[in-house]
Amino acid sequence: MIIIGNRIINYNYLKNTFTTKINLEKVVTDVDDDGDEYRKTVKYMPNKCLIDNALFNILRKEPYYVSRVVSYIINNLVYGTNTLELKGTIIAEIEHLDNSDVSKALTRLQELEIIKAVADIDYYKDKKVSKKLYTINHNYIFKGNFMKLKKEFEEQEKLLKQ
Repeated sequence: MIIIGNRIINYNYLKNTFTTKINLEKVVTDVDDDGDEYRKTVKYMPNKCLIDNALFNILRKEPYYVSRVVSYIINNLVYGTNTLELKGTIIAEIEHLDNSDVSKALTRLQELEIIKAVADIDYYKDKKVSKKLYTINHNYIFKGNFMKLKKEFEEQEKLLKQ
C-alpha cells in the first residue's frame, strides 16, 4: 500500500484483478465455402456482454426500473443470439419491480430502439410469434462473435442487392 497525499493506493486490488484467468478460446469445427470441414480456434467470452457507452448515457436519464430491465436482459442474453423472451412477471420477480414498472420499461426501451418486439417486425407480422419475444439492438448490448455478426450482415447486404 502506498499513500500519495491523502490518497491510499492498494496494490493488492490491482494484482488480484490481473490474476483472474479468463478462457477466451474454443476449438470448433466449421465448414468452408467448398463444403470441407476444418477446425479453428475461436476467441470468445461466453459469459461476457459488450455494452456500448451510449447505453449508459441513455440509462442515466431514465427511471431506475429501465436500467433494472436492461440488467435482466444483460444477465439472460444467450451467447450468439440477439433475441430474448421478456416476461414481465418473471422480470418483476427477479428484479424486485412492480409489473407496471416492467411494462413501462419495456415500452420505453422500445421507444429508445434498444429492443423491438419480434412480432412488430414486418417479416414476422403474419407468422405466429410470441408477443414476449424481443430482438436486442446489438449496437447497445451484444454477447457473441463480432466477426461472425459482421459476416452475416455482409451476406444479408449481398442478398438485398440481388
